[in-house]
Amino acid sequence: MGKVPSIKRVWTFLEIVVSATLLVAGLFMLQEGIANKSTSGVAMLILGAVCITLGAISLTYAVRSRLWHRYMLQVAKPGPATSEYDH
Repeated sequence: MGKVPSIKRVWTFLEIVVSATLLVAGLFMLQEGIANKSTSGVAMLILGAVCITLGAISLTYAVRSRLWHRYMLQVAKPGPATSEYDH
């Protein structure tokens, strides 16, 4: 039987996608805010900075979580004494 992906792995992948989307949207908003010299330009700059900050924080957390999960899987590998069990 094939392995079913765990919910943690799917959630981490979704976190990475959402944070990358926030980063791209933030960069786009910063570019639009710089090009626009009106009051809405200032709002776009602030919103772009917030999106980039949130995207960077969530991307850092998701990558760190993914690396920790990979490390824990390596630590929890069954040794010769437990090889009779199918993990």
